[in-house]
Amino acid sequence: MLAALARESPLDQRTLGGTLAVDRSTVADIAARLNERGLITRTRDRDDARRNLLALTEQGRRLHDETAPEMIEVGRRLLEPLSAADRQHLVRCLTIMVATHERRATYRDRPPARD
Repeated sequence: MLAALARESPLDQRTLGGTLAVDRSTVADIAARLNERGLITRTRDRDDARRNLLALTEQGRRLHDETAPEMIEVGRRLLEPLSAADRQHLVRCLTIMVATHERRATYRDRPPARD
C-alpha cells in the first residue's frame, strides 16, 4: 500500500483496492493500521463525502524510501534462480490468479440486489 501511495497520492480507497487487487474491507483495515502508525493520512474527499482519500505522511514516505530498495532486492533474489522462460510462466500464472481474485472481489463488493 505504501508503494502504491508513493507512486500516486492521494488515492481513494476503492481505486487503491483496485490497484492492489484487494477488497474494500481489506483496504480499510490496512489503512486504519497505517493511519494509527502515522504512515498515512485518511481524509474525506471534498467532492464526495462518501470517499476517503489516502496519502502518505512524511514518515510514511521516509519508510517507503528506506525499505523500497530492500524489497526490490528481495524480489530480484527470489527470481534469480528462474530461467527467462520460467519467469514468463510465473507471470502468466500470477496474472491468472490476480484476474480470478479480481473477479471474486468485484462480485463480493457489489451491493445486494433490491427486491
